[in-house]
Amino acid sequence: MNRKRWMDWITLVGLVIVAGGSTSTVAAGAEPLSGRPTSGLSVVEPGGMPGKDFNLSSKNRLAEKSSGQESLPLDQLVSDGTLKFELTSDGVRTTRCQIKLVNNTNKDVTVFVPQFQTYISPDRRFQDTMSTEEKTITVPAAGTESFQIRSMSISTKLQRSPPTTAIAYKPGPYRNPTFYNAFCLIVERAKALIETGQFEKMSLPKSWNDQTIAQLAIWKFTGSQTGNKTDDINAKNVAKDMMSAMGMSHNTFNAEQRKSLDERVQSILAAVDLTLKGIEGQLDEPQ
Repeated sequence: MNRKRWMDWITLVGLVIVAGGSTSTVAAGAEPLSGRPTSGLSVVEPGGMPGKDFNLSSKNRLAEKSSGQESLPLDQLVSDGTLKFELTSDGVRTTRCQIKLVNNTNKDVTVFVPQFQTYISPDRRFQDTMSTEEKTITVPAAGTESFQIRSMSISTKLQRSPPTTAIAYKPGPYRNPTFYNAFCLIVERAKALIETGQFEKMSLPKSWNDQTIAQLAIWKFTGSQTGNKTDDINAKNVAKDMMSAMGMSHNTFNAEQRKSLDERVQSILAAVDLTLKGIEGQLDEPQ
């Protein structure tokens, strides 16, 4: 296999992993840590990247919505019993989930799902997840609405994606405000880096977007909190996941293939590190 075809193959495998292939492995999550809300972060990169003020509290992030929007927040409507809520996925990917809303009243209900809404798993084998887009949905009286929404894992990479059969996920605030703000900052920073061309010199798959990079950065962040080396996004684990997906081991690669794999892994890690740069230093230490 020539170098170009090999790099294309590595690219495809990398996409499978980020789409959620590695999250199918069962791993018990660490107990949550408490923390203090971050004071915010201003992202400024050399080379002309404009600064962006990310000084938003957890409450303000979830309160954001379009002006004139006549709707009520999803978590409030679920909490007061107006709506029944279900969340599922295909059991593999972390990039989207399926939400089903059942209206328990005899009136139409308009629901606002904010960007960065978190959904908490009742079972620590399955990941917590977070919306990465906002939606406004009207659920008819005594009716049902189902829709897909872009999402992201906010657990470790080894916890399972939401199952195909609904379990009691709950929309609501994340248990650790410091970590929650980190997740939001990572998503926003990855988008800013993409928009200003900061990843263009890296050997990343052309099809990768800001959500792909942000997901790996979040896994790097959550993995750093568990003390479990298998949770980390590092050269050994990324290469191992890619080789496993190909059904190969390092010993079965020839020298050129190993070089190509190592280059791609280092590019992925460089993108993750650039996304995390400055964020962890701005967050208060967990108590």
